[in-house]
Amino acid sequence: MRQGSRAASAAPARAWLAGVFLALGGLGLLSGCAGLPGPSAPSASERAPDAEPAEPEASVAEPRPTANPQSVSRAEFGSGWPFTVAEGTVSCEATPGGDPLTVFAAPGGSRYALNEVAGSEELGDIREVLDGRIRGFRAFALSLCELPAAP
Repeated sequence: MRQGSRAASAAPARAWLAGVFLALGGLGLLSGCAGLPGPSAPSASERAPDAEPAEPEASVAEPRPTANPQSVSRAEFGSGWPFTVAEGTVSCEATPGGDPLTVFAAPGGSRYALNEVAGSEELGDIREVLDGRIRGFRAFALSLCELPAAP
């Protein structure tokens, strides 16, 4: 019976300790939310050398998707323009498997896949005309998939 009484006396101590942790957590003392500033994002000098820098904000708001295909240009996208060419056409096409394939067509007719799906290997390597981060532009191109394709 000694072990039973020892366990019985430890239960109130555990309950009290749990109550203390809950109270301190509720006050923000354990979570770092007690009015003190939290950790900030590391500065460029504090980041690991191989870490990608934060994507800069575009100086011009992205245009709205209005047609599929849609003419696009550096003037419309501002600093968010990721290509070495000043303009082109972006479209969303369905692959034979039904997946959306987003395509950038440069002046002169060269076509490049913006996303990797079955069928995209037939198009040019987008890195041939890439001069920046493509993430925001790729999202714009994918939004064209919601529009009906022109005949």
